[in-house]
Amino acid sequence: MPNYDKSVIYTIKSGEDLYVGSTTNFNVRKGEHKTALKSGLKRKIYEVIRNNGGEWNMQPHQLYPCKNKMELCIQEEKIRQKLGANMNMYKAYRTPEEKLNYNSVKWREHKHKYPNSIECKCCGGKIYPRAIDRHLTTKKHLKHFLDNVLKHKKMMQQCRIFWKY
Repeated sequence: MPNYDKSVIYTIKSGEDLYVGSTTNFNVRKGEHKTALKSGLKRKIYEVIRNNGGEWNMQPHQLYPCKNKMELCIQEEKIRQKLGANMNMYKAYRTPEEKLNYNSVKWREHKHKYPNSIECKCCGGKIYPRAIDRHLTTKKHLKHFLDNVLKHKKMMQQCRIFWKY
């Protein structure tokens, strides 16, 4: 379990670009960034650093002892906004309202991208054809299947026919 008493909010600069992050172990996190950079990981921060000739500097911005990860992420987000970090791909913290809005937008984009969902005739679940095998092992499907084995034997046979088993 991380010791949040030793939390650090840090910055990474590469050219004119800035990234803000947080950690409970600065040296280990710096090593993780080095490894990710060398491995060719495709994240905005590492792409920008590579485009700047591999030059980057990671410095502690603020020591921030706190009680938990949420407190640390809230402070990191405040500093990220204050400094105008442009290499961060995601916010460090979202309020419940922001999270709800973000998730609904992402879901709409996902539905638009993958509109071909089908309905399971056994449990009524909406699934994508490529995920049939995974769906057959879900709690929802199995519970419905087992609850209705004796009541609706014919429906179970239809379910098996529908999935070509």
